[in-house]
Amino acid sequence: MFDTEDWSPKFRDAPFATLDAIDDQRAVVIELRRQVKTFMRDRPREKWTHDQCKKAEQYSYERIKLISMELLFNGQFEDVSRQDMLKIVHETNKHNKLGGFKWLKQ
Repeated sequence: MFDTEDWSPKFRDAPFATLDAIDDQRAVVIELRRQVKTFMRDRPREKWTHDQCKKAEQYSYERIKLISMELLFNGQFEDVSRQDMLKIVHETNKHNKLGGFKWLKQ
């Protein structure tokens, strides 16, 4: 599995470098999503080829890397902006702005 210790130290104090890495990783994820979406939409999971299963696994792996990098950047940005990100997340969730059942109804 992906070990954040492999890459986080070099980005820990460099939010702009992290943003560049996030942009690069996002491009990888978008391309994989485009590829996976074509077979995911058109055929049931049981009919995926071995290569398609590997592509779907790679897509999940790359998305996890992107999420990890975004979380790292959140911590860096919190330090730079002197904001309490945890408080912001709790407030956002309290008002149901990140999804949940109300979001599904809209």
